[in-house]
Amino acid sequence: VSPHFLFNILNSFTYLARTKSEILEAALLKLSSLLRYMIYETNDTTTQLSKEINYLHDYIELQKLRYHDLTINTNLNVTDKAVNIAPMLLIPFVENAFKHATLSDNQNG
Repeated sequence: VSPHFLFNILNSFTYLARTKSEILEAALLKLSSLLRYMIYETNDTTTQLSKEINYLHDYIELQKLRYHDLTINTNLNVTDKAVNIAPMLLIPFVENAFKHATLSDNQNG
C-alpha cells in the first residue's frame, strides 16, 4: 500500500474525528487490520486466499471513505479455505481500479 493511500486515509480519519463520526472506530480497526496483515502475514511465499480477500475487503472499505460518491460493487467470497496464493498479489489490481476509476471521473466532470 502506497504512502499516498495512508496519508489520504489519515486525512479521512481527521475529518471523521472532527465531525465526531460513529464510523471512525471501525475505520481505525480496518486500518489496523490492514497494517497487521501487511507486516505480519505476508512474510511467507504463500497465504490463504481468504486472508488476501479479507485484506482487499478492508482496503476497499477504507477507500469508500475517500470516494463516497463512487459506486463500488464487489463479490469477494471464497468457499475453499485451502487455496493459497502469493501474498499481496491482488492489491495492485484493486489499487489500479481505484486510480483509474477516479481519473475517469475527474476527466468526465
